[in-house]
Amino acid sequence: LATGETTDEEKIVIRWKITADRIPLLQPLAFLVLTGALLTGAFVTYAFLVPSVALAADPAQQDAKSVQWLDYHKAREQARTESKPLLINFTAKWCKYCKKMKAETYTDPEVIAYLRENYVTALVDTDKEQAIAQEYFVRGLPTIWFLTSEGEKITNLPGFVDAPTFRLILSFIASGAYLETTFSEYMEAEG
Repeated sequence: LATGETTDEEKIVIRWKITADRIPLLQPLAFLVLTGALLTGAFVTYAFLVPSVALAADPAQQDAKSVQWLDYHKAREQARTESKPLLINFTAKWCKYCKKMKAETYTDPEVIAYLRENYVTALVDTDKEQAIAQEYFVRGLPTIWFLTSEGEKITNLPGFVDAPTFRLILSFIASGAYLETTFSEYMEAEG
C-alpha cells in the first residue's frame, strides 16, 4: 500500500467507530463483533444500498428447526399483537456474509429457539424492498434492526455475528437490559 492509503479492514474499523460513537449501545457491540471478526479472519462486509422487498417464507415450510421469517408488514403487526420485540434482518441473495449468517447463526438450535420464543422476525431483501431499507438507513449487509413491539427503533447491528455472540445480544435486547445497562456490563453479569 502506498503511504496514506487505508486498507479495507481499517475502513471497517473506522465505520464501526463512527457508528458506535453515535449510538452508545453499539460501542460494546462494535468492539465485540470486530474482535471476533478479526480473530476468526471473517471480516464484516459493507455493500452500498441497492434497490430493496420483504421476503416471506412459505408458512408450509416453517418448522421448529428454523427461524420463522415473516413479511415486514405482517411482522410489525404480529409484534404489536404478541407484545414481542421485532428483529428485522436486511439481506440480499448476493451478500456473502448474509449467506454465512444464514448458514451458521440462524441454524443454531439455541438461536432458533430463542428467536421463536422471544421475537417476531422479519426478513427484508434489500434488492427488492428499497423503501424499507431506506427507512432504516441500511448501508451495508447484513444489517439487523431491533424494534420494540410498538415499532420504536432500539438499535441496529451491522455485519456478520456468530451464534454465541448473537444469543447474548438477543437476550440483552429481549430482556430489556439495554434500558438499564451497557452490553459490556450485561456480558460480565451473564459471565
